[in-house]
Amino acid sequence: MTQYDKVIKPSNPANVSSETKEVVAQAISSSGYTTDDAASQRATPEIWDRQLRRFVQTDFDIQSRAEVEEGLLGEAGDTLNVTIDKVPSAASSVAETDDVSIQELDNRQVTYEPTEYATAFQVHDKTMRRNFFDVMANASQKIGYALRLIRERTAISTVESGADTTYAVGTGVGGADSDIASSDTLTYDALVDARRELKKENFGADRVYVTPKQFSDLAKLDAFQRVDQSGSDETLRGGDIGRIFGMTVYEHNELTVDGSSPEVHHALILGSTDFGDGAFGFAPKKEAGVRTEREELGRYTNIVGVEEWDMQMLRPKAAVEVLSA
Repeated sequence: MTQYDKVIKPSNPANVSSETKEVVAQAISSSGYTTDDAASQRATPEIWDRQLRRFVQTDFDIQSRAEVEEGLLGEAGDTLNVTIDKVPSAASSVAETDDVSIQELDNRQVTYEPTEYATAFQVHDKTMRRNFFDVMANASQKIGYALRLIRERTAISTVESGADTTYAVGTGVGGADSDIASSDTLTYDALVDARRELKKENFGADRVYVTPKQFSDLAKLDAFQRVDQSGSDETLRGGDIGRIFGMTVYEHNELTVDGSSPEVHHALILGSTDFGDGAFGFAPKKEAGVRTEREELGRYTNIVGVEEWDMQMLRPKAAVEVLSA
């Protein structure tokens, strides 16, 4: 398990001693937070790298379902090729004189080509003189959130565009946005039927992500609220709003909502094989890090967060997109 699989809650960055705050203050210099003083060197920008990585691992969930390929992390090269196996069919009985049937080795190559993602904030001396440590910690938090948010949105778009199956409420498998009527709200039956499409391809469905509107429709259903069908007597708790036949249902604010009339909401069902093979993959090239640049004439500091990675759909049959009004 790597840091990209974890959800780590950040510690409180403001919970530091006055001595530590003084060390941080002493680290400011016109050469960009560097100093020859041994004590002050403890507060150079590397500490913000560590702070950033705590923030960059919080809050979002879909990206944590990715298979992590670390072949490029810290290594030379700008692309990574991986081989994806097809789920094999079951063996069959053979007579003593018959040849064994040969299964096709339907392997394929997926190529990761990482892209650099970055964001930055500018902090003026006047602000830092009044509350230096909190300003830097807050900037690290915002940078971490921004980097995490683009990763989550990319995970969603990767799965939505790469899923083999689209299920539209009222139309069924193969339905499109244009097939959705205002009465086609998300139902318990629709999720169960969409889940069947994964099982047909030997993928076990374990998570469902719904928009807030779809959550509202589900939460009003008696069938979803009953313990014998939702699988839990705590159906309304945080982002985890219940269970349907082994699938945990999550409310997610970043799922696609098409602004047509009626609005079309896109839910996602993700599955995996018995070996843990999932729908999509993530290949990091450079871990998230913060660097600072001091501008003395302008009396401000640029705080820049950067990471580099790519996401690719690996198994299109391991995801189903569910459309509803």
